[in-house]
Amino acid sequence: MSDVKATDLQRLFSFRQHLNTFHEMWLAIWTWELGAFAVSHAIAGFIAFLRFRKDTKFAWIVPLFFLLVGGIICATAGVITALLIASIYTQLDITMTTTEAMIWGVGQFGLYFLSSFYHNYQTL
Repeated sequence: MSDVKATDLQRLFSFRQHLNTFHEMWLAIWTWELGAFAVSHAIAGFIAFLRFRKDTKFAWIVPLFFLLVGGIICATAGVITALLIASIYTQLDITMTTTEAMIWGVGQFGLYFLSSFYHNYQTL
């Protein structure tokens, strides 16, 4: 496996760059989704830490648990959907821009976020 250089990461995050290979596409989509998951679960962990700050026994465990759960979900569902989207683009011989990768990655997170509220609503 090749080392990721700083120029490769700059290319993934710069807008209006074209991603031509399968590897570039799925990595860009998954990176944006990973970022969205990390930010949202860090916010949720911070809120949980503030709520449990008086209980010193569990206050530090809850944010770590949120980040762990978010990481597992992103590592499984995020990678699978990013691979599927990148394979469709590759098979149709369509180039993807980094803006499209951002929309796909953050959009996947948004759908997961909305579906988790729908699922919780059904259990009430």
